[in-house]
Amino acid sequence: MQNIGGAPAWNIVVEDQLPLEMRDFDPSATVAVTLDGNLLAPADYVVDYSPGGSPGLLTVELLDSAGALAPNAILRIDYTAQLDQPGGSNEPADGDALINVAAATVWYNDIS
Repeated sequence: MQNIGGAPAWNIVVEDQLPLEMRDFDPSATVAVTLDGNLLAPADYVVDYSPGGSPGLLTVELLDSAGALAPNAILRIDYTAQLDQPGGSNEPADGDALINVAAATVWYNDIS
């Protein structure tokens, strides 16, 4: 994601709603976060998968220690996901198009 605003963005929360056919595998242990080209320590963010009973929702919340995302800078979140196993209730059919949606849902223009 790129900060296209004119002010730094703090405490960003990114939500990624995984497709129904990709929800059996918990990707939270594979998350790596890069802020403006610098790899963050895991202590600088909080990762949750399916919080509050929201199936397939991956959330990444940057903490104050991560610093701010400067204007025009890029936040990159990498993780591993996989298709559900064959024979499962959400097995994707051959040729299915899976749609993944991710977005920054919260951010602040000052440190908390």
